[in-house]
Amino acid sequence: MAEKLKLTATVRKEIGKGVARRLRKKGMLPAVIYGHNTPSTPLAIDSKHLQKVIGGGKSEHRLLGLSIEGNGEPTEKTVMIKELQIDPVKRHYLHVDFFEVAMDEEITIPIPIKLIGEAEGVELGGVLQQVRRELEIKCLPSQIPDSLEIDVSSLRIGDSIHLKDVQLPPGIKVLEDTDLTIATVLAPTIEKEVVEEVVEEKVEEEEAVAVEAEEKKVEEKKADEGDKEEKGKKD
Repeated sequence: MAEKLKLTATVRKEIGKGVARRLRKKGMLPAVIYGHNTPSTPLAIDSKHLQKVIGGGKSEHRLLGLSIEGNGEPTEKTVMIKELQIDPVKRHYLHVDFFEVAMDEEITIPIPIKLIGEAEGVELGGVLQQVRRELEIKCLPSQIPDSLEIDVSSLRIGDSIHLKDVQLPPGIKVLEDTDLTIATVLAPTIEKEVVEEVVEEKVEEEEAVAVEAEEKKVEEKKADEGDKEEKGKKD
């Protein structure tokens, strides 16, 4: 399981767009928490601290320790980021949703797939193609892996590795078809051969049209000469 990262938030008494804008000007980020036995509660969190903790990457599968202040004694919650809204132009954080999880209840979550090793087929000129980059799993929060590592070093040209071939960590259940392809090694000449075949067929077709047109011209010329000869005899 990934190390639980720590964050601190404050209960927010006011809500609305105006409040959110004022918070952002102060370097704070509007947030909300909901989930396991937790009513929806508006929060405010330091934007720079959040960015530092999650590293600007995808963190929906990471467990976070959230300390909530503002209602007496701080309350400790185990949460995950359910949604992180980012400004599409400035790339600033706009809002974050935290989802509280129960450590004794399974949750469904996507995790990234990481290929490791150098495929044998690649060393021979093949091309490794990763078909799936995420996998939906179900497990306890404490069993969530950072990623699912799959060794592809034994793959030769034409080989594929499927989900059913992968040894999963203890406690992990997959919610997808076990026959799905994770990665495959393609022959490097397939695309080239297809292109050459198409070009060759096109050339042959053009040559056939040209020959047909030439034969038609010859026949027309012969017919024209025959007509002239017949006319000369009559004269």
